[in-house]
Amino acid sequence: LKRGWKTLPRSLRPSYISPMYPASWALGLLLVHLYLPLANGISRSSRMLLSHAQWEGKASQGNRTLQALQALANDIAYDRVDRRTMQQSLFSEGSTISKDPDVVPRTLIIDGCSGSSYLVTLSSKLLKAHGVSAHPVGDAGSHKEAIRHNLKFYSTEEEIKAISDAKIIDALGIANDIVNKRGEALLFKTNIKLNMWEPSFEEFSAYLKSNVKSALVLRHNLLDWNICRVRDCFDKGHQGRPVNKKGEPHEACLKRRHDPSIESLAYIFAHKMGRKIKNDAVTRDETVQQLKEAGLVTEVVHSEDLLDFEHEDASGLDNSIKAWAMVLEAWAVEPDEEIIKSVLEKEELAGKLPQPGPHSEVIFNFENVSKVLGKHGMAHYLRE
Repeated sequence: LKRGWKTLPRSLRPSYISPMYPASWALGLLLVHLYLPLANGISRSSRMLLSHAQWEGKASQGNRTLQALQALANDIAYDRVDRRTMQQSLFSEGSTISKDPDVVPRTLIIDGCSGSSYLVTLSSKLLKAHGVSAHPVGDAGSHKEAIRHNLKFYSTEEEIKAISDAKIIDALGIANDIVNKRGEALLFKTNIKLNMWEPSFEEFSAYLKSNVKSALVLRHNLLDWNICRVRDCFDKGHQGRPVNKKGEPHEACLKRRHDPSIESLAYIFAHKMGRKIKNDAVTRDETVQQLKEAGLVTEVVHSEDLLDFEHEDASGLDNSIKAWAMVLEAWAVEPDEEIIKSVLEKEELAGKLPQPGPHSEVIFNFENVSKVLGKHGMAHYLRE
């Protein structure tokens, strides 16, 4: 029950426990108790309840709640009868994904705060320019929600339900079947540690090696990576907090990426950051070695190189062309440098951005951070 409760936004929780709706709440608990296995069904039922309760219309909240509970009951009844049959018909564990290079799945193994969302979009354009029509489904290697969201207009309700009920590996198989019918290849990103909720590193890496072409992309500058995590609130306050130019905390987080008027600097907990970056470097090297030993990748490409074409420096385009050629080779696509150049030059920011400025412009307490990094031998990450 506690898991299911936490999936509901705080703003919606009071309406479901208000004394005004005791019958609705009691009925909801009864349905949960009777039909859903506590081990893994509570979270799913809460999401279903939330999605149904947010129907558009002028009905009162109480009516929407009752409608949602009725729809939930129908979903549960369907789920008990058909979900196993549907999964087996769409994707069986023993099936083999097509090895046709035009439709074989591709994944970008990459961490957040590395330009990952844009890089997946740009990857799709480059693949298409090389004759491979790729369908990007975002962070599908970590979240089934990304698969459902990105395929909802291309699949049936039964397929979406099967994705919801399947393990992440089977969900990717179902998604691959859906896009293959359209003559497309599945394209998704995966966390560098492959730390999925369900499979182990070994299980997921074995799946990727057998069925997917993988390219590994890392952000070279670990200080930039940590600054981004602090400013976007991914760090959850462990290593610092986002502040404005006066040092006042704010919670703009990801909004700052889309609104240039938001002043967002990182106040870094300097006494922690030196040790943190040193540990990040060790952990990253170990993980890269794991990925290589698992047979998933042979080389590391840096996101700074993939995005260098956006800078005013003329050499940036050449650097990006070489980096993207490495990614395409990892995906079993023969790179054409002229095609890569043509695609990159058409991007909105191509050749328009200045080189990254000094870190004093984005770190509020730069002097303290600079001293600590120097003490830990990490000063080479600083731009002064």
